[in-house]
Amino acid sequence: MDERDRQLILEQRRSERRAAKQAKLKANDLTQNAEKANLTSVTLEPSSGAGPKGANRLAFGGPDEPMLFVGHHKCASSLSSRYVKKFCEVNNLSFFGNGKGNTVPSGRHDVSFLGNASYPFLAERINGGGVHIIRNPLNVVQSAYYSHLRLHHTVGLSILAAQRRILEQCSGDEGMALTVAFCERSDFYPATPGPLCALRQWNFEDDHFKTVRMEDFGNQINHVFAGAIGAKAANYIWPEPHDFTFQAMSGGRDPGVIDENSPYRSGHPDAWRSELPKAVITYIRIHYQPLLERFYPEALLD
Repeated sequence: MDERDRQLILEQRRSERRAAKQAKLKANDLTQNAEKANLTSVTLEPSSGAGPKGANRLAFGGPDEPMLFVGHHKCASSLSSRYVKKFCEVNNLSFFGNGKGNTVPSGRHDVSFLGNASYPFLAERINGGGVHIIRNPLNVVQSAYYSHLRLHHTVGLSILAAQRRILEQCSGDEGMALTVAFCERSDFYPATPGPLCALRQWNFEDDHFKTVRMEDFGNQINHVFAGAIGAKAANYIWPEPHDFTFQAMSGGRDPGVIDENSPYRSGHPDAWRSELPKAVITYIRIHYQPLLERFYPEALLD
């Protein structure tokens, strides 16, 4: 390791400490303010199960309750949020969106979309649930590597900026291994878990959340979301999906046609097979085996 490498690592650690300190100072205030705002505009139910005994929680997902959609970084959160916004527009519904992991969904809006949701955080603060959008963790790593290397903006994201400088000095295989570590961090962003951390912590036994795979969107995101919402989906207009396909978002490319300069780089559900190093594949298969067995059993096979 030369002096430049050491300075990069030291800079990253300093940035992490600053971010962690700021997050610690602000997290309680942010959470309390969000909860206070929501508590003034929604009927509360007594809490049950996990969480502070006797506390009140916001209710989501029921027939007369606000809708909630949650996702994670590199799990089609941008595409999904755009579709949900359009859904709100055509149905004259109010929309709330946020990308922080310590955000409470809004009881003052008809629909909330949380792009970097944390199950442990939400489970202590809401009753009910919503639609949970996931992606094969192998493709999360593959997509995150290229995004963090050259595509995702770094404005105001000092931790990601430091990660990019590290990736720029690594081989592809080294960079993908470091991307696994980065996406497994609980402080991937202040008060926000990385996508692999969030997927590992999610309680998939909680049937208040209906999990859908982004790989199933294809040209039918409307049917996927409507099916997850259940019976009350019939009360709404679901926008046509043609503007929310990979082809539409990528400028007309078919899935698998790669553009290294596009945030929608590949779109092929098996891209990881030809791009991830064997060691990373083995690691994900072992440590995310329950998730893969349940939602992506084919990913456990060579």
